[in-house]
Amino acid sequence: MVIEIATMILLVLCSLFSDGVCDKEFLKQPASISTKMTYRQEQLPFRDPTLKFEVESNIPKIQGRKQKMFGIKDSTAKKFNPSELHVSQPRELCHAVVRTKANDAKKFMGAGATLALYKPNVQNNQWSSSRIKLSNGDDSIETGFMVNPEVFKDNEAHSYAKFSAGGRGCINKQCPGFVEVSPGYLGITPDHYTTIGSGYYWECNVTIDKHQDDGHWWLSVIYNNTKIFQIGYWPKSLFSSPLAEVASQIEWGGEINNPGTSASQPEMGNGYKAVNINATHFRQVTTVNESFQKVPSNDFEVFQDCSPFYTAQDYGYYDETWGHLITFGGPHE
Repeated sequence: MVIEIATMILLVLCSLFSDGVCDKEFLKQPASISTKMTYRQEQLPFRDPTLKFEVESNIPKIQGRKQKMFGIKDSTAKKFNPSELHVSQPRELCHAVVRTKANDAKKFMGAGATLALYKPNVQNNQWSSSRIKLSNGDDSIETGFMVNPEVFKDNEAHSYAKFSAGGRGCINKQCPGFVEVSPGYLGITPDHYTTIGSGYYWECNVTIDKHQDDGHWWLSVIYNNTKIFQIGYWPKSLFSSPLAEVASQIEWGGEINNPGTSASQPEMGNGYKAVNINATHFRQVTTVNESFQKVPSNDFEVFQDCSPFYTAQDYGYYDETWGHLITFGGPHE
């Protein structure tokens, strides 16, 4: 058992980080995301460390006792009765995020985090995204992964870059805006998703930061915490608002759209609410200050406009591996 796991990990690491391989493959075959996402072996936080692993068809499974939260609770969470789902419906557009507190005096030059990859279930007229969003006033830029059958013509999760400026905007290259310098990343679909109950998971480390030399907002993907691939940028000329120079607020979390508020609600993240140990997470959450330095931030607040259906939770600094940890999702318990 141990040998099999060690062999599998060695093969994955070789394919990911051999000198010269990642750079070339990223440009030659960007659609093959299995060699692009970080493959982590640590167990998710709050899990029972005595759980044992079993590898089956290269998909690690956890065998053992039920998972435990070990007393981690949201003291502010409203008690929720599942029957409420049949009494009322959330709004058409719902958010469950942790965000910096709104303050026009604040100046952010970027943000980043590592996002666990999931594929939320949606209907054809719905969409669901897990994203980092920077804004100033009504203008914004964001990136992450989205399931949107209308845009991508399937029910998979796709990487995306979105902007809104002066009442206009779009996703990826639906309209002129985002300038792609590493073709092939936008719209890719993960070969692997994190599965509920697995101590192994797939994730993507993304950053948005303003470059001092050109003033543009750049989207980058980081591999193994060292290799940085610049995907492209939102030109500062897109924005006539203050976002051309600085962001005043940052969000990490999820957003869903449910036209007509159908009875079958779309999932956010992996469908589990923030207080569940299996909920979708952002870890190693950071901000970039006006001195262009990457720094942790503690001046956060939870925003969930469709609670108790979709929720978010800020755990603050968890440990060295997880850093600043945020969980979010819904509508399931």
